[in-house]
Amino acid sequence: MPFLEKYVTTLGGGFHNGTSVANAWNIVEMFAAVIAPNTRVNIKESHSFVGAGAFQPGTAPTPIVYRGYNAVPGDLDGVRRGQDGLLDISKFPSITFDTPITTSPNVYLQNLYIKSSSATVVFDDAGLTGSFGVINCRVENDFDDGGALTAGLIFCGIHLLLINSDLICSGINHGRIISCGLNCRCVGCYIHGAYPLSGML
Repeated sequence: MPFLEKYVTTLGGGFHNGTSVANAWNIVEMFAAVIAPNTRVNIKESHSFVGAGAFQPGTAPTPIVYRGYNAVPGDLDGVRRGQDGLLDISKFPSITFDTPITTSPNVYLQNLYIKSSSATVVFDDAGLTGSFGVINCRVENDFDDGGALTAGLIFCGIHLLLINSDLICSGINHGRIISCGLNCRCVGCYIHGAYPLSGML
């Protein structure tokens, strides 16, 4: 079944419905919208989101995908790694958060640079019962505080899928970078934590 396509740009907003680039949402409207399962949200350019946000839930056969693009949707799907082993994110849209973002079941992020300076985690599953996936993304937490021993990137109860992504805690004194209670699959990822006290999983 083809995805229902929605669009987000920095020029979007103003009571648009997200159904085309001309009628794109802005990032605030995206998080406020009710998004149906089997929707792919195409995100262009870079955004900063202040406050609490939550991705809308999909279903197991019909997930919701949040996909970044540069000029046309899909043009970042094949981005490769450079000689340093990291993804070339120079054209990735970035989303900067100031608080942990609540994940939802059956949601996948693709081709995005997710940034945060959070003393807890970047993504918090809040009792997630479905799958959550990060595909071809960079997720980074640069919070740097000697007291932030529980900081990290992803807290997920079950069914975490990580594919070809850079997962980086660049601040010091983080706890586990990734915490998953059951069924974590990690393929082709770069995982890095700064010393001291950064564990991986």
